[in-house]
Amino acid sequence: MILKKIVPTAAIVWVLSAADTTQTAAWKIIVESVRSRGPDQAAAIEALGSINTPASRQLTESILGGKDSFMIAHLVKGLSARQSASLLPQLAAAAREVNPSTSLQVLAAIARAQNIDAARALGTFVGSGEQPRSGVAFGLLESMGAGAEPVLIDALRNGATAWTRETAGATLRRLASTSAIPAFRSALGDPDENVRSIAAVALARFGIPDGLAQLKSAAAKDSSPYQTAAMVALAALGQSDAIEKLKTAATSADRAVRNSAVWEMAWSGSQSIKQLAYALGLDRDVVSRDMLAEKLLDSSDPRDASVLHDMLDRGGEMSQLIAAQRLLPSGSFAAKLAVSRALDSQDVAVRAFALKLASGDPALRSDLARYIGSSDPEVQLAALSAAADLHQGQIAEISPYLSSPDRRISLAAARALVAIDPVAAGPILEKGIEAKGNLRVHSAALLAAALTQ
Repeated sequence: MILKKIVPTAAIVWVLSAADTTQTAAWKIIVESVRSRGPDQAAAIEALGSINTPASRQLTESILGGKDSFMIAHLVKGLSARQSASLLPQLAAAAREVNPSTSLQVLAAIARAQNIDAARALGTFVGSGEQPRSGVAFGLLESMGAGAEPVLIDALRNGATAWTRETAGATLRRLASTSAIPAFRSALGDPDENVRSIAAVALARFGIPDGLAQLKSAAAKDSSPYQTAAMVALAALGQSDAIEKLKTAATSADRAVRNSAVWEMAWSGSQSIKQLAYALGLDRDVVSRDMLAEKLLDSSDPRDASVLHDMLDRGGEMSQLIAAQRLLPSGSFAAKLAVSRALDSQDVAVRAFALKLASGDPALRSDLARYIGSSDPEVQLAALSAAADLHQGQIAEISPYLSSPDRRISLAAARALVAIDPVAAGPILEKGIEAKGNLRVHSAALLAAALTQ
């Protein structure tokens, strides 16, 4: 196959010298591999997300409509946010037709679109009560943040089951949604006690005492899952008896009791509760301090900032990252350094947290792109993605990963090569389609993606 380079007004495009584009060798490799049921099938299906042509769109829609859980599971892994947004009706339909495990993967692809239509699509799953699908849908809505609030508010107001309304209320409370305040007030009259309780706790976060009776009822019941949260909410509203009970719980010798109380204090969002935490010396207890730092401390508050910087200077790896998460928005160099350093940690949980922070902070993406050689495949994958997004990296450094046995790494390497230097990538990909396995399929995918249609 002979490829030519031509230069249009805005980009370099690889085109086949003769032949109809849908019959090119590159596209044929993808189609044949998808249909083969052979060892390259999964790689080819996942690679469809890298090809944005009418032919690839048709094949993608055909797979989604085919109800084959294996093929759909691999397809959704490779879809970009833009592709997910354009396929929301098909994805929602597929999620109802495939096996439970694949259904969860499809829901994650829907959430990738990050728009109100995606939130509405997920909202159709929260009320079914089918676990774990309903719970996962709620979690994905929470990850979408403020954009999902209208859907969650509707679930709080109109959910068919108490569990749906309660979970929607709890999610909106964690999001500190001011737009949900009218719905929280209405939920104080819900027939279910737990729904009433979470609505009252949420209102207390905003200093609204409308749910005082519901809070007192929940705080008095050992059987209520919101007993501790209600006690903290009452204390935040200035109820003296609740403040004394909270003092006892937050300093209890029983670590489980203490942690439960401190965690609810952290979620309260209350300045008076924060001052109480300092008065009790909770900032001097490592576990309590970390919980408060994660949710309650504010880097713009001088006293809080002092605690956070002390965590960066003297805390363990996870403590440093918790502090870094709060300090990154202020542009703290020390926080950025802590995250970059943690990407090399020997602790898997620490690396995962650092990766989450680095991936979500534009200022850290350039640092992340330098970790292509990481021994952690998740860090390596994110590094290749960052390199592609930033057009940063060396062809010689990245090209060996085209042959990675990990399909995700191989495909990410191919994408990065094309993004960084399409001219240099062309001959590498042309040679790659003469190889076998991931290298052949992913080289074909990126060549097919660049062909004019």
